[in-house]
This record gives sequence, structure tokens and C-alpha cells, in this order.
Amino acid sequence: MLGTFHLMAAVLALVVGGVQLVRPKGTAPHRRLGWVYALLVLALNGSALFVYRETGSWNRFHWLAVLSLVTLLVALGGFVVFGRRWWVPHAYVMAGSYLGIVLAGLLQLATHVPAGSTVMSLAWILTGVLTGWLFLHKVPADVRHMVGEGWASRLSRACG
Repeated sequence: MLGTFHLMAAVLALVVGGVQLVRPKGTAPHRRLGWVYALLVLALNGSALFVYRETGSWNRFHWLAVLSLVTLLVALGGFVVFGRRWWVPHAYVMAGSYLGIVLAGLLQLATHVPAGSTVMSLAWILTGVLTGWLFLHKVPADVRHMVGEGWASRLSRACG
């Protein structure tokens, strides 16, 4: 029962998060759907803390769920720390949150599919493409759109 809840939260978070990635940022629908995504991530990681079926005890994956919950707090409460430009780290942290769910799903898939199979090879390739697209193109483009080319270029040079 808990495993099913966890899986459903993960699948829904992947769908809602994917929609969030491609839609315009800073709009009322983005904020509403963002809260839905945040609640799904909370449900996903909250339930992950109590899933022990595969190992029988607390392990490194449970710590990753805790880390994910902390990053969710940073993404939602970043305005307290970062002030007016809180949404710049928000954009990167939320993209990382989505990528974390993709990678967790991929690792779960890896426990059930042979490592050398075409399915796993394609899954790893697609995850690499998604990672590159997110962090080298999509998020920087969204940040440039929100703050202007000059500020985003300085941020990009400082981080890269």
C-alpha cells in the first residue's frame, strides 16, 4: 500500500514537473502547479522514508529523500535567504529536484532490468540528454528571460 502511494506520487511528480519545466515561469498557473508539484515531492519523499521492502532498514536512499526534502525547503523558502532574486536559485533547485526524481526512477528501474540491456542503455542516454538540456539550456534560458541577459551571463560565468 505505501509502496503504491510512493510510486503514484513519483509518477505524478514526473508528469507535473515535466509540465512545469516547459511552461512559462512566473505566471499564476506556474505558481499553482508548482504547489501541486511541491506537495507531490513532499508525499514522494515523505513516503520514501518509510519504505524498507528492499533493504529492511534505513539506508543511503533514505538520506537522499531527506536531502530532497531539504532542497524543497530551499526552493520554496529561498526568498528569505536570497531576497528579490530568490527565483534564480529556485529555478536551479527545482530543476535539480526533477532530475533527482528521474534518477531515482532510473535507479529503481536498474534493479529490475539487466544492466547491459537496450532499455537501460537508452534510459541512461536519455537521462544524460535531459540533464544537459535542463542545466545547460532550459534553466539558464529561463533565468535570462526573467533577469535580463547581462545578469544571467555573469551568473553563468561565475557558476561554470
